[in-house]
Amino acid sequence: MSQTALSVAIVTFAFLAYLSFQGNKAIIELLTRKYGNEGGQWRHIVAVRLFGALIFGGTSVISAYAIGFSAGYIGIAIAPTMLSLVFILCFGVLMVIVNFFAARTDGNLAMYPQIRIEKFSTSILIVSAVTWLLYLLGYEIMLRGFLFAFCMAEFDLKSAILINISIYALIHLPKGMKETIGSLPMGAVLCYITYKTGSIWAAFFIHATLALSNEWFSIKYHKLLWKK
Repeated sequence: MSQTALSVAIVTFAFLAYLSFQGNKAIIELLTRKYGNEGGQWRHIVAVRLFGALIFGGTSVISAYAIGFSAGYIGIAIAPTMLSLVFILCFGVLMVIVNFFAARTDGNLAMYPQIRIEKFSTSILIVSAVTWLLYLLGYEIMLRGFLFAFCMAEFDLKSAILINISIYALIHLPKGMKETIGSLPMGAVLCYITYKTGSIWAAFFIHATLALSNEWFSIKYHKLLWKK
């Protein structure tokens, strides 16, 4: 089996395991019975993100080492460079500006913030932000690290990006056609940035800025208040 086929198979396994956990009714019912509707809902979101971080990042790192490749090969052992910082700053600012306007749309507010509670406490905001970061770290290790590195070993840059964004778009299908289409240029940009910097860190911080700014603006536009 080629490296690309193997990496696609492993990514597929990880994502199917994630979907299975996300939709597990027994877990949802258990949390709802113990913590109520609101408490169970936000704890389920947190649990899903943590499981995603583990299954995406853990499976990718373990698979890479099992095959004989180092963390550096999949872009997680290389420290951010000045070029990474430039990409993070430029695209990070762009993500915040875009979300300032996009987060207020009805389509976005129907899905975000993922945690649906009447009032956000500071502790829940922090827990949500931390679990977003952990989830996206595992996500980027899998897609822009493991999968992209293995595709680059067998294909040219354009082909490797095409394979990556095709899978990236399929992963976004459950979130609707708008996010699926939007994931194509976003995925291509993150792959190119990973290629230019040699690591996943710029892609991770840009993706994190996108997710967190969207969550915080969505909370603002939903007029959800903070509890002290």
